[in-house]
Amino acid sequence: MKKDISVIVPFYERDDYAVNIYREINKQSKNENLEVELIFVDSNSRTTLEKKIAEIPSDKNLECKIYDTRDYVSVKRNFGISKAVSSNIIIIDDDCIPCNDFLVNHYDSLSNSGSEKVLFSGIVKYHDSLIRKSNYFKFRDQGHRIFDKKYNTTGDINFHNIVVMNMSFKKEILIENSIKFNEEFNTYGFEDLQFGIDAISKNFSIKTNNAKIIHQDSTPIDLYRKKLQSFGKTYFFLFYPYNKNKIKRSKNGPDSEVRSHFLEYKVISSLAAYHDNYRWIYNLTKPIFIFFGKLLNLSSIILVKLLIITDNFPKFYFFFLYKLFVRITILSSYFDKKEINKEWL
Repeated sequence: MKKDISVIVPFYERDDYAVNIYREINKQSKNENLEVELIFVDSNSRTTLEKKIAEIPSDKNLECKIYDTRDYVSVKRNFGISKAVSSNIIIIDDDCIPCNDFLVNHYDSLSNSGSEKVLFSGIVKYHDSLIRKSNYFKFRDQGHRIFDKKYNTTGDINFHNIVVMNMSFKKEILIENSIKFNEEFNTYGFEDLQFGIDAISKNFSIKTNNAKIIHQDSTPIDLYRKKLQSFGKTYFFLFYPYNKNKIKRSKNGPDSEVRSHFLEYKVISSLAAYHDNYRWIYNLTKPIFIFFGKLLNLSSIILVKLLIITDNFPKFYFFFLYKLFVRITILSSYFDKKEINKEWL
């Protein structure tokens, strides 16, 4: 049976979060009178999910399905899309709880888009209680909030700012243009950015809407630092070379849009280009790079210690310090002596 919306959730070991997602989608499908298909795509990690869902009185408009496939988020997303019966697809992560009007905001955006090639990125927030007691999570929240002006315009956003953990699109338009999530690499952040680039290369635009989710993120800042380092290595040594043909092509057409998006992030794209285009010079200067890498890495560690100490003191919250921490951490990964490749991943 055709549904108004299919909501796809790649899932791993988060039964309680999944139940909360189910409750909220169940409530909204009833309140908005939308026929909804909720798809959890697992890898045989769940323990009590079916039992807990069965105990919740379900609205007649909601149908829940659970599938299993390989344990990789891109595989799970692609699998969920292939199984969805609705033309209107929403993707969220398993640690994201929809806020009020989540369904109707995405549904209206997709209904009004017609046959336009467009991806809609929603808004990511953190719990107010968490923001009040933690400077770190206040920063994580504001990291998304700084793009608020975009949410009040019809302009496109840079693929670097894509929000795949809260995104919607038309299934048939995606299929017609052979757009899928990249299943080749398994590393933090790569599949989201690559999805944005591949879509833009097929003349898609990335727009925003007001569909909000609460990110149930519990990643401590020291682990977040490691994720940033992994992201940086991927960006410099794998992600940029993987897309260099798009960047170097004609200044006309969709690839020029990809190129302009890279150029908005001048420092990291310039460093990546230096490594890719001047490898022999890079290898000669690598000892100097390693020295700078150690200094940057030490600075990143010191900043983390400082931010941990001041985390519960709102008066010591300075957005620029967190921004500096992110930039230094990403840059330190470029100057690290270890490069990455597909085998390393």
